[in-house]
Amino acid sequence: MAEDPRWKWTVFSGLTRREQQVLVFLILIIGAGLAYEQYKGGWRREPLVFHQAGPNEDAAGAPAVAQPSASGAERSDSAAKAIEDGLLDLNRASAEQLEALPGIGPVRAEAIVRYRQTHGPFRRVEDITRVSGIGPKTLEAVRPYLQPLDGPSSPPATERRNGQARIGAPEPTRPAPPDHLPMVNINTATVEDLCTLHGVGPVLAQRIVEYRRQHGPFRAPAEIQRVRGIGRTVFLDNQARLTVGRAGR
Repeated sequence: MAEDPRWKWTVFSGLTRREQQVLVFLILIIGAGLAYEQYKGGWRREPLVFHQAGPNEDAAGAPAVAQPSASGAERSDSAAKAIEDGLLDLNRASAEQLEALPGIGPVRAEAIVRYRQTHGPFRRVEDITRVSGIGPKTLEAVRPYLQPLDGPSSPPATERRNGQARIGAPEPTRPAPPDHLPMVNINTATVEDLCTLHGVGPVLAQRIVEYRRQHGPFRAPAEIQRVRGIGRTVFLDNQARLTVGRAGR
């Protein structure tokens, strides 16, 4: 038996008009609430956002691992191979080759190259300690990888243990006799002549010449220490080669 829809109206007919309005209002409120909950929980979908990997991330969004550049790897391999093939010449090695030495790195390697350009070639391996940032410990670490230099220096003392030579502390250095290197008259020497002095490069040599012009000739070799940048160490290293000639008398 089909349901008679008239019973629905019978329910409403038993209510006053005011009660019917209240009932309809409540039904609308309940329906609106259900619709809102449905919209909030199921109908509304978050928009899809495609993440674009940044320069420091991979496709999955994880931080990318930095890979060494091919050129940097090649330079490191070249420097390491140069050490394996033989001892490095401290006066000819490039910054990349010096960087491969233990305890040096790129900053100190560039400092060594700049020191060479300013003060001229190293006369002794021990002179590397004059470079800023390089001390006795670093010297002992790099000494086995460097060629001995022909300068006024005695070879380092060695002792043998179990048939192997071990490098010890270097012997105290003494100025070279005048017959090994030419004398330099600091009152008449040119910039080129002064650059042959140990620890004196083009900059310091030019300062010596300018000091001569402003203050007159040196009266004694020790007065070269009055030139800015030339201290007691440079003077003692070259004392046996310095002369003032007749101009200083």
